[in-house]
Amino acid sequence: MTRKMTSDRLFVELLHRLGKYSDALMLHTALREQADVAEWKTAVTQVSQFALDGQINKWQAQRALDRLTQLGLVEVRIHAKTATLITVDRDAVMELLQQPVSNQLPGMRGKDFAFLQAWNESAAAAASAVEDAS
Repeated sequence: MTRKMTSDRLFVELLHRLGKYSDALMLHTALREQADVAEWKTAVTQVSQFALDGQINKWQAQRALDRLTQLGLVEVRIHAKTATLITVDRDAVMELLQQPVSNQLPGMRGKDFAFLQAWNESAAAAASAVEDAS
């Protein structure tokens, strides 16, 4: 049975297929910004600082775009050194997502285990305490 694709699931799928955190972040962000529908006008510095909350620096973001371009997943144009114009090849990304990935990899299984149960119980208790205090 195929699971519904969510934003979280898409990121995990991209991460496992691309094998590089910065590449998965950049592609996921471009898809979130609908660069598969229309060209996304941005700046690499803006992406790294604001869209990705500083998780990668502008050099890592630029290298990720370069790798994604080499893979044929995105097209990047630089407009007069003031803007980066990014277009995602939706068909290429769909094809990438068709490549099989083991269900044994983290994030690919839906199965709970003891740590997750403890975490969820702790979170539920904390939420209940906040609600009781209100």
